[in-house]
Amino acid sequence: MLVLAMCLAMAASLLGFSTFGAVTPTLISEWGLSKTEAGFLNGVFFAGYVAGVPFLVGGTDRIDARRIVLLGFLASTLSLVGLALATGFWSAAIFRILGGLGFAGCYMPGLKALLDRYRGTHPSRAVSFYTASYALGVGASFWLSGAIAAAYGWRWAFGAMCVGPLVGLAIASTVLRPAQDSSRLRDWFRVPDFRPVFANRRAMGYIFAYTLHTGELFVFLSWVVAFLTFTAALHPVTAAGWDIPLISAVVSLVALPSSIIGNELAIRYGRRRVVLAVMLATALAAMLTGISPAISFPAATLFCLVYGTLIAMDSSALTAGTIGAADEGARGATMALHSCLGFGGGAVGPLLLGVVLDLSGGGETVSSWGAGFAAIAVLTLAGPLALLRLVRAPAGEPAAIPKGR
Repeated sequence: MLVLAMCLAMAASLLGFSTFGAVTPTLISEWGLSKTEAGFLNGVFFAGYVAGVPFLVGGTDRIDARRIVLLGFLASTLSLVGLALATGFWSAAIFRILGGLGFAGCYMPGLKALLDRYRGTHPSRAVSFYTASYALGVGASFWLSGAIAAAYGWRWAFGAMCVGPLVGLAIASTVLRPAQDSSRLRDWFRVPDFRPVFANRRAMGYIFAYTLHTGELFVFLSWVVAFLTFTAALHPVTAAGWDIPLISAVVSLVALPSSIIGNELAIRYGRRRVVLAVMLATALAAMLTGISPAISFPAATLFCLVYGTLIAMDSSALTAGTIGAADEGARGATMALHSCLGFGGGAVGPLLLGVVLDLSGGGETVSSWGAGFAAIAVLTLAGPLALLRLVRAPAGEPAAIPKGR
């Protein structure tokens, strides 16, 4: 019951997660944004996340994670209200950063709060379901944001989505019982000691791979609506009658079963082996997706569906691998570095694609999008190299993470 409730709380908190990506084509037109500026605004959310993680996630070794989670939900709500009132690039950037800080307070601290209270026999499955629940929120965010923006305008889309974090706040405050917490104010601002984490080769292998995975994932989520909008303009006949926000929602929702299945495969066949195979497959899928607009709109949609499925397949496996490799007493610091570096990839990825699009024709040609996705695919291939170098694969590699304290 606890796992289900926290999955629902996390999904609800993410209702505004994809709103900016869903309305990016409209904002590019209305605010006169370049692709680089649009990429920056998509990525700066994760810069805010990275800035908050050392304190908000690392602090969970000293502070009851419940308190941090509730503050994260409030910050996410304020961010969406601010974006509904934004007037251009800079005001949007400020509230996107605030949203990233809110997400930093919700996501990994929510997982830490769950694991601290979890008493089941398979913690890795709790991790798998929790991390996969983002797909529900992201998928609903794409669909609802697109539908509301089409009917009432993009400002109403941001305003309506602020209900999500408030629902998450209500659920989390109910199901997470307060733990004994003797922390003081200065404990909230102490950066954890990351040196033991950097010395943990196995954990760092999964963290580095997760960084590349997250960069690729959020490039896709940030730009999929713009990519499909370009493809629809290129093939107006075959795109007629297709609902792009709904397609984006479906592409996001497949991440939920995909992430869970990926972790189950990792438990059965070995975590490193499965992650290596998935990352190689996603790199190939990225390159094929980038050139798929040359075929037709349905073909591009199909490639997006396959690509989105593959990207998500190693998400839970990588997070569970990092937590499983964490040293006892340093789990919070390990999760903080995992998030900090991982979502640093999320900050850089969308911007990188925007820069490549601007340099290769402004995203107005198939070759421009092909170059952008190829650049992301090349970076993704560094993930398998990190795993091969840092994560040993002994026979009978432990797949499940240890029981929570």
